[in-house]
Amino acid sequence: MVTPLPELWTPPDARGTGVAAIDPYTHITRGVAVHGDTPFACPLLTQLDDRLAIGGCLHGAPLPEHVRHVVSLYPWETYRAHSYVASALSVVMYDAVVHVGAARVIALARWVNACRADASTLVHCQTGLNRSGLVVAVALVLDGYEPAAAIDYLRAARCSAVLCNRSFESFVLEHAAAARGEDAQATRERVAS
Repeated sequence: MVTPLPELWTPPDARGTGVAAIDPYTHITRGVAVHGDTPFACPLLTQLDDRLAIGGCLHGAPLPEHVRHVVSLYPWETYRAHSYVASALSVVMYDAVVHVGAARVIALARWVNACRADASTLVHCQTGLNRSGLVVAVALVLDGYEPAAAIDYLRAARCSAVLCNRSFESFVLEHAAAARGEDAQATRERVAS
């Protein structure tokens, strides 16, 4: 078990007003993504299934009580966590056009799948479109989705602007299935030995 990161814990708003009182599943974030000038409007968080949520973050917003694992790809803003968080991983990742490093993304996706095998897991970045979309899409592919189906699923569930960063979308389409094949080969080798 990993100890929650100290910066994840922020004091609650005693008055129950402002960001501390929002519902992250109904609070709508609106804007225009820099990639392709893509407009978006989506909830702060989207629950994809009973063990996986994706989203953005507003510093001090309440972390839903059922979430046990948090993967933050935008450590500059954190949720107000509850005492039941089993693990929190905070990673600096930028929503840039440049390549982000295959090994790092695949390792994060494997961590997400390990966490969601245990309990409900939230993967978040700033808005919940590109960084978290990349890691969650690769996690879904490692879990059996075809790459294009994983992208389509995230766009349908969250917002059509998910993975509007075309280099991130290309990464999922070109590299995620190969990583799944590597995982399958490693499993076959463990079973054979």
